[in-house]
Amino acid sequence: MVTGRAQARARARPHPATRRPAVSRLAAGIGGLFIVFGVLGFLPGVTSDFGELGLAGHRSGAVLLGVFQVSVLLNVLHIGFGVLGLVLARSPAGSRLFLLGGGAGYLALWLYGALVDAQAPANVVPLNRADNWLHALVGAGMLALGALAGLVRPADPARPAGPNRAAEPVLAADRQPRGGQSHGRRIHRRRSRAERTRGGRRGTGPPRR
Repeated sequence: MVTGRAQARARARPHPATRRPAVSRLAAGIGGLFIVFGVLGFLPGVTSDFGELGLAGHRSGAVLLGVFQVSVLLNVLHIGFGVLGLVLARSPAGSRLFLLGGGAGYLALWLYGALVDAQAPANVVPLNRADNWLHALVGAGMLALGALAGLVRPADPARPAGPNRAAEPVLAADRQPRGGQSHGRRIHRRRSRAERTRGGRRGTGPPRR
């Protein structure tokens, strides 16, 4: 009974090889956040002064959450970057590429926003001070996550970890035919009875004179 419960728990628990790597989950989560952030930039109410939302440039007066200056170009960039993250999150290598490349790109965007004048025509995206701080934090965070992901050793599918490894002998025993052991025991019992019967017959012969 206990063995059956252990088998059920081992089978219900997902195998480490089938789990999505942590770096892929991180990349997918960050990509999803960028998509949400970009969509919110097109929603009136969430974006203040929505009537002043411009295609691009510093004259776009729309402000997401009352803090971040946005434009149609910036919202589209956020959504496109998020979709790219979801696509690359399908593999660990693509996830690391998204984190490292995206982090470097957002640090470059932060540097661009820090150097360009907010009211100059060169502020095409556009970016205000709140945008610059957000891009700096996002870029540094993505670079750190990408670097840490490279230090984590992926699990070996051939060597399941934890309770699954202890459950292997039980599962292997279950694959053996159950009737084999009982059949062998019956043969052994029959032989023992035959030997005892022969010994009894020898002992009941006529006594020697």
